[in-house]
Amino acid sequence: MQVIGTELFGLLREKRGKQFQAFVEDKVVALAGDIISENLGLEEPMLQELAKDIDVIVNIAATTNFYERYDVSLDVNVMGVKHLCQFAKQCAKLKMFMQVSTAYVSGDRAELIQEKPIKLGEALREGRYLDIDAELDLVMEAKEELKTCDDAKKKTERKAMKELGIQRARHFGWSNTYVFTKAMGEMLLGQLRGDMPVVIMRPSIITSVQVDPLPGWMQGTRTIDTLIIGYAEQNLSCFLGDLSVVVDVIPGDMVVNAMMAAMVAHSEEKGTQAIYHATSSLGNPATYAMLYEAGRRHFYQNPRVGKNGEVIPTKEMYFFNSIARFRLFMFITYKLPLEILHLVNLLLCGLFSRLYNDMNRKYKFVMHLVDVYGPFAFFRACYDDMNLERLRSKMTMKTREDQMFNFDPRTINWEEYFYRIHIPGVLKCVCMQVTGTELFFHLREKHGKGFQEFVEEKVFALAGDIIYLGLGAPMLEELPKDVDVIVNIAASTNFYERYDVSLDVDVMGVKHLCQFAKQCAHLKMLMHVSTGQFLCVRGQGGPDHGEAIGPGESLREGTYLDIDAELRLVREVKMELAGSDDAQKTERKAMKELGLQRAPHFGWSNTYVFTKAIGEMLLGQLRGDMPVVIMRPSIIISVREDPLPGWMQGTRTIDTIITGYAKQNISCFLADLRTVMDVIPGKVVNAMMAHSKKKGVQAVYHATSSPQNPANYNDLYQGGRQHFYETPRLGKNGEDIPTKEMYFFNTIARFHLYMILTFKILHLVNLLLCGLFSRLYNDLNRKYKFVMHLVDVYGPFAMFKGCSLNLSSMA
Repeated sequence: MQVIGTELFGLLREKRGKQFQAFVEDKVVALAGDIISENLGLEEPMLQELAKDIDVIVNIAATTNFYERYDVSLDVNVMGVKHLCQFAKQCAKLKMFMQVSTAYVSGDRAELIQEKPIKLGEALREGRYLDIDAELDLVMEAKEELKTCDDAKKKTERKAMKELGIQRARHFGWSNTYVFTKAMGEMLLGQLRGDMPVVIMRPSIITSVQVDPLPGWMQGTRTIDTLIIGYAEQNLSCFLGDLSVVVDVIPGDMVVNAMMAAMVAHSEEKGTQAIYHATSSLGNPATYAMLYEAGRRHFYQNPRVGKNGEVIPTKEMYFFNSIARFRLFMFITYKLPLEILHLVNLLLCGLFSRLYNDMNRKYKFVMHLVDVYGPFAFFRACYDDMNLERLRSKMTMKTREDQMFNFDPRTINWEEYFYRIHIPGVLKCVCMQVTGTELFFHLREKHGKGFQEFVEEKVFALAGDIIYLGLGAPMLEELPKDVDVIVNIAASTNFYERYDVSLDVDVMGVKHLCQFAKQCAHLKMLMHVSTGQFLCVRGQGGPDHGEAIGPGESLREGTYLDIDAELRLVREVKMELAGSDDAQKTERKAMKELGLQRAPHFGWSNTYVFTKAIGEMLLGQLRGDMPVVIMRPSIIISVREDPLPGWMQGTRTIDTIITGYAKQNISCFLADLRTVMDVIPGKVVNAMMAHSKKKGVQAVYHATSSPQNPANYNDLYQGGRQHFYETPRLGKNGEDIPTKEMYFFNTIARFHLYMILTFKILHLVNLLLCGLFSRLYNDLNRKYKFVMHLVDVYGPFAMFKGCSLNLSSMA
């Protein structure tokens, strides 16, 4: 549903109605695999079955991060091509292999780039020879040098691998790791293909769909869309780019159409290797000026309206037409004040350490982005698309159906495309991250074409951040006049979050919202959504009655929880770490560990539940006579009835058992089947809406199920077994995939023993065989340590025997 549940499939859903799901299941067989593995992560029998039927392979798998780890990029973008090529040679009916690459494999040369293959060993820098095997060996040697079990060294390895990718890319003439490894992937494909028909499609920057099936649709946003989003929110006063530079973009539907046309044209052409540039810079160039002017036109004609009903003025932006000017601007505007702040901070014994470290991190991050993405802002190459033009000339474009397969960029009026399709599509994409989900399907169906207008009338999205005093919202002075109910669902829910981040969001965020709430003259209520899990240790001995947490109260007898002392402790620790080598990564690890140290010290199991408890405590202290409701849900699961049974946003910890059982790749699970898992359907929202206002009241509610209708892990497991026995999964050959039984470990100690016997013994074998399995061992050891860390953090919840009574408590 993460794919077919999107708005992109709206027309197909409308056409097929209730048969939509069956139609998709008939056409699509989803297999969990991984191209970095030699067998694509599939069992040998499944691989053999696939090889009998497959006639076309299209490889769109890639890691597109410009600053990816070098080892990861090589695994996906290079070795992934090799593994797919090896599999393709096993496919008796194969008609063609299509590799989707990128036009930027050509580098950033300011010239006409031809549609031609990259030769083996060819580099963009003269005098260099690119040996793929040597690069793979280099990575293995670098990782061997860094090899250790120490967590800090793992982070060192991650940084070293990222930097190595950029270094090697630039050594051979490419600007970043992504385009460099995509070029190597093409090179390797050319070497291994034999007489297999191969098509390489090289699109430039893919933008929103122009026509079919949904104008303006896109999956996520691109680098150039930063300009649009920043301009819309009026929080971007300048931009790095020369307005006269051509920005080579191509709508997503044209890329797909070109791919399909190339598949038809080259199927069963033995020995063919065709290269196509799906680009626009030669035939119909678009510039940054066109994009910017279309944005100005859109926002002048469709002005944004503030909460007070007044139009938000659209300001002009300043563009830096060279990286040198941008660096000078950043130095004068940010770096110089930062250095002054650093000096003041030292003179005042670290009083401004937190502010300085935060701003310095942001400055370094921006300058890093300029280093990696800057070359693309001034990219002056032009892509020849004559091969694609010849392919276009062979197609007839007479009927409406023919036009659906158009991929000629010369038919695009860029000003109108940006103004009427792409810019509204980007803004809609930002909004559709919520309203575009399947959850809103019935509302979309009810309002039809008026759905977007309906949402915009009901919802006013405001960018802000509760970790800041003033909520980081520029319009804060207007909001208190109208706001009558505040619901705080903001939280950092990571059990192993940095302690400073958790305190900022889960504690100081509550304080800042409370301060804002006191400015709201018409306020009827402040609702704080907490968690029913934070009293887990108290709950081990019996039921919890939903009482408010008193000032300083902790779950460990004899300890007093002083919030100000915890905030001071964090500042002191960060100050001590400020001057250390690799301070940022050292601080990250130290803050995570500090959270897990402080939580058990006061009786909580992890940083999340601990800081949520502190947040409640602070709210009780600051509320005065403000009506406050604290809602404590347990584990929230999928919607039971309205508006869409079974809907959920993401998966929960307990869903691991379902997804693992469905894929048959999980043979055991840590849980006592008799243990109650306190779950509640997503309609906890109904409970939130039921409370009425009473001045001075603080009501605490447990939205839980354990006291009156407990569900245990056995209920979940048996429900899964029944589902998969009655609705068996089918393999590619049409036969049922047998459902196997799972083994459950009812104590953490037994699970630890199993993991040691199953995984750690490989270390001894590796030593005896002089490191023959070093790579396999290192990979498994990382996974082992990660799993054991999860057990340490999440284990208490798998064996949780508390019970939260869902009675309201008045304070």
